[in-house]
Amino acid sequence: MVTDYSEDFDGCQIINNSKVYINLKCVVGKGGSQTRALREVYWFIEGQLNILKSNNNIYFANILDGDECHYSMNKYKYLTLLPKYESIKNKIFIGDLKGYFNWLNKLFYY
Repeated sequence: MVTDYSEDFDGCQIINNSKVYINLKCVVGKGGSQTRALREVYWFIEGQLNILKSNNNIYFANILDGDECHYSMNKYKYLTLLPKYESIKNKIFIGDLKGYFNWLNKLFYY
């Protein structure tokens, strides 16, 4: 069976027997291609949240930089506020690179 994916992970960190799968995006400027990329990220994050409901040692980091990512950030964070994801929202990061390091340090090193 052949499956096409519009998104995939750019990296994986292993920390204390846990895996952090990393999705990197930098979207700047407006346009059809940028809008399409941001829409795909939304569905990718929703898929990550569904996976987290049944996996204990997995975390997801969506590092989204660029002006268009910043402009759309509230749409992605909205997903983590849905009641069905309440118990796992700390296992996913959605934000910029600086925020990622803060999240990672709080999660694994404090």
